[in-house]
Amino acid sequence: MKPKPSFLGQLGARLDASDTTSVPQISSFMEFLTTQAKVKIPGGEYVQYSLIGREALIPIIETFDLVLGSHTGVVLPDSTLDVCGGAQIGKSVLALNFG
Repeated sequence: MKPKPSFLGQLGARLDASDTTSVPQISSFMEFLTTQAKVKIPGGEYVQYSLIGREALIPIIETFDLVLGSHTGVVLPDSTLDVCGGAQIGKSVLALNFG
C-alpha cells in the first residue's frame, strides 16, 4: 500500500501545480490598508478597512511609509516605529495589518 503524502507534501504539490499567483502588487502601506486590509465586524464577517472616522491615523500611516521607503525606495536605516495614544482610533487594527 502506497503511503499517503504528508500535509506539507500535498500543499507543495498544489503550489507547484498552480500557474498563477494571487499576491497583489502593493507599493505602500497606505495602499495596502485602503485596497487589501480587512477588519472583522459583528457576526464574524470581514469588510474592507476604511480610514473614514480614523483620519488621525493618516499622518501615522504616512510615517510608516516614510520609514519603509514606500515612495523613495530607500528604507530609513535603524528606524523603529511606536504608535502610542489613549484613544481607540484603530491603532490595534493598524498594528495587526502592519504585522
